Amino acid sequence: MTGDTVVVNGQKLTDKGAIIDGKANVPVRGISEVLGADIKVDGKTIIVTTESENNQTPIEPTVSQNNNYKEFTKQQLESNLANLNDNILAPTVQTVTEIESNIQKLKMMTKSIDCSWEKAVAQERDINKVSPWAAAAWDVAKKEGLFDGSRPGDPLIREEAAIVFFRLEKSILQKLNK
Repeated sequence: MTGDTVVVNGQKLTDKGAIIDGKANVPVRGISEVLGADIKVDGKTIIVTTESENNQTPIEPTVSQNNNYKEFTKQQLESNLANLNDNILAPTVQTVTEIESNIQKLKMMTKSIDCSWEKAVAQERDINKVSPWAAAAWDVAKKEGLFDGSRPGDPLIREEAAIVFFRLEKSILQKLNK
């Protein structure tokens, strides 16, 4: 249910209307005052009277067939609303507030963490160049025939590892047989 503005003959009413189950529900008293009509309630009959007393038009309240709440009393509906507010809405709002607070704390904590390594990881590198820290080992591996010397910065796949192990075994056996 939403509070929708009601305007009668250009005059905005202070009471709100609502669209429920596709039907407009408006404040009859507010509308009748703007139109200069009088309202009387007699049991379940609402009587709207305009300036001419002979024009009494009884309005029978209707209940939509789709209204799931028509069997409940006002007190039962208010009790259900209070229960929803106290046991579902309030704890949910509190949980959301706590989560938002925790997110803010985490944001503050991460501001003090040095994340410069992220930039280094994200940078592209030339796979055909040897990193300075690995240059000596790379030269030995090439000299021993473990690697063919291409793509030193490329990730090693299992097939290449198998070839390297095979070549390493062959090299060790040759050195042992000398």
